[in-house]
Amino acid sequence: MGEFGISLFTNEYLTKQAKESIVRTNEYTKKYGLSLTEKEALLIVKEKNEALRSFGRVEFGAGISEKIIMEFADSPYLMKDQYVETIIELQDIFYYFKNESLDELTDDELLKIMKYYFDHDCQGDLGFLQSTLLENVCRSIRYGQRNFNDKSKE
Repeated sequence: MGEFGISLFTNEYLTKQAKESIVRTNEYTKKYGLSLTEKEALLIVKEKNEALRSFGRVEFGAGISEKIIMEFADSPYLMKDQYVETIIELQDIFYYFKNESLDELTDDELLKIMKYYFDHDCQGDLGFLQSTLLENVCRSIRYGQRNFNDKSKE
């Protein structure tokens, strides 16, 4: 089977593992009225992989999808009928701002900042989250001001 066969097997295996990990988040999110089918979880994985390619990033381990789901599950602005689309958009925003912050923020730091602004200043408006508030955070980081006004730690 050459390298291509091994690569294809590995990719399918990793996709299956990622899908199963996302489905397992239902155990936690069901108390917030949120759950994902296997088909929806697979869509989230495929969109995450596309975002990784698009933003020129590589990811090891379980990935950010489950972390996003777990961080945002209790948000009053995460609606059941837009759950999948919101998670996919949050993945894109996450990878974009990992790049924009020059990787100066850890995954957990960025997620906490995103969640704080999503729930408070943005009131669930993903466009406002991306275009204004996170841009300001990343601009501060790029100019060497690591002490930006990080309200997520309050």
